[in-house]
Amino acid sequence: MLYTAALLSAAMLLAGCYSTDTDDDLLSTATLISIYPSTVSVGSAAATQNVVVTLAPKSKRNLDWSCSVQSAWVTAVREKVPGESTGTVYEDAVVLAFLENTAYKRQTTLTITASDGTVLEVPVVQKGIYADAYVKAAPESLTFMAENPQPAAVAIDTNMDTFAAVSDSDWCTVVDNGDGTITVTCTEYGDNTADRTAEITVTAGTPDTSEARTVIPVTQLRKDVYCYLYGSGVPKYPTREKWGQMTKLSDRVYVDSVYVKNGRFSVYTTEGDTYHLDGAGNLSAAETDLTVDVAGLRIVTLNLNEKTYSIERITTPNCLPDSEVAKYATSTYTANGRTKVWMRAGLDWNGGENIGGIKLGSRMVSDANNVGGYTSNVSSYETVRVSDYDEVESGGKAQGEVEMSAKYGRIYTLTEFLTGTPKAAVELARLLTDWPAQYRPGSTFVDAVGNDIPVSSVKSLASADFENTPSLSMQIQGICPYGWHIANMSDWKDLIYAVAESSKSYSDYPVAAATASYGAMTSGNAANVAAHLRCKEWQDAEFNPATVISNGAEAFAFNLYPQGWRLYKSGYDYCANSGNVRFYCLIPMMGQTTASKMALWRAYCTTSADMVFDDGFDVGNGSGAAVRCVKNYENF
Repeated sequence: MLYTAALLSAAMLLAGCYSTDTDDDLLSTATLISIYPSTVSVGSAAATQNVVVTLAPKSKRNLDWSCSVQSAWVTAVREKVPGESTGTVYEDAVVLAFLENTAYKRQTTLTITASDGTVLEVPVVQKGIYADAYVKAAPESLTFMAENPQPAAVAIDTNMDTFAAVSDSDWCTVVDNGDGTITVTCTEYGDNTADRTAEITVTAGTPDTSEARTVIPVTQLRKDVYCYLYGSGVPKYPTREKWGQMTKLSDRVYVDSVYVKNGRFSVYTTEGDTYHLDGAGNLSAAETDLTVDVAGLRIVTLNLNEKTYSIERITTPNCLPDSEVAKYATSTYTANGRTKVWMRAGLDWNGGENIGGIKLGSRMVSDANNVGGYTSNVSSYETVRVSDYDEVESGGKAQGEVEMSAKYGRIYTLTEFLTGTPKAAVELARLLTDWPAQYRPGSTFVDAVGNDIPVSSVKSLASADFENTPSLSMQIQGICPYGWHIANMSDWKDLIYAVAESSKSYSDYPVAAATASYGAMTSGNAANVAAHLRCKEWQDAEFNPATVISNGAEAFAFNLYPQGWRLYKSGYDYCANSGNVRFYCLIPMMGQTTASKMALWRAYCTTSADMVFDDGFDVGNGSGAAVRCVKNYENF
């Protein structure tokens, strides 16, 4: 018979815990039975398991004892087993022999009885070949109004043939619909001092097979005044039949965070009143349409006491203000019935006068020595900024190209363009734990047009399954102006389609319509696309006069310029006189991710006619790249 060294060594230690020279060292002289392991669990196959038994205190060490189990599928035999420390030390043990379990998990009890009557019961579990029972409910909790509570349907998911649902309160009843769902009904509630609660317990399986349960908490709100928002100006709640309940802030004051646009904003209360937002900050009985300056996420607050309201923007701190938007020329492109408006240059916004000494982003810097790199000074990524490495605008010694940056844009770190927080070259978001919390995989956030976006790490776009992945089309404002967002992967795909349509009028660099698919544009180079996106200045002798540009590029008016990048390791480089001519633009979607780093998706090109889209831009090293903004649009 084989015995593991770990088991016997542990048993020796346990025995040592109770080994004393005199009984006087112990607080009690009552018999203590100790075993190792304290519980027993084995797999479904036939197996043998040893349980080492120790009696204490010392005066009880030699008491006789017996063992037993009451199940036919396992036997218990007392045996002596050799210890590990010497060849002459032995420990008492129980050898459990298990038959194969071809059904569900089963459990019994090992009973150890000392000759003085002391008993120890040890749980013994053997897993089965069948999966343990599980049961889940959706939704996981329920909330009912006090007056006119509407029945609620709950879907039950289980791997067992049957389930039972029982309420613990007579005011809350449950009906099994026989189709995998239950209906929960509550009576009306007249109390206005406190909510009341109940629990519905759903059980699947049986103790003889396998049993699982889940509890659905039920809350019925106290009798109160509730507000419901709806109307054409609130796309999430378009009609009274699809209204949304607002959150109570204080007595008769309510709030909701929603995407809004021009249209009607109406409110219904459980007092039976209907109000409309009149455009002047008041709640009115007359139906009016509200003019919203720019559609976007807003906090809508209603005060029923004063019959007033307010609508405030939910926007990124330090984003490009409305007053700056007119400085950016735009181009409009239509693809597959989708029309999108792009800024014709990268963003050039430093956060304004109030942001402090460290500005958002960096202007393009050209230097033969690639200033601003940390490689020669640190052995690994650091969190401490070396100000001298920054552009002069942020107190550094690297001289930025003021005129060219103003014309074609500056470069930003991940944190800067997502959150509006200046980071200079030190990008702490290289680690997953430092990625802005709302954008981490597994999180869900509301984008700039009110979409609930479940975040995922997208490492391949070759499959058609990704055509409807929310991350590809999420509209994240970042430091773009309110009403705009950072160009997403869907925007770039539609742009390629527009390029393909435009290229039909020019014979120099044709772009196939098939290139405008996620799989095609990311599985290799997007052939000839960059040739149609560049501006004429890309061919300046300062860069590379051999850079290919389509005859249709000027008419297409995208104005791609070799802004270059900033890398943590090697510094600034916008390619002047370098022969490393390139444009880099970050796409706000997580790509390659490991325990030690993250990468973003990017769009880039060098001097060839092709554009490249991939998921390998190392966030830690990539301290600066361009940002392109697209005007927000409704869901297509």
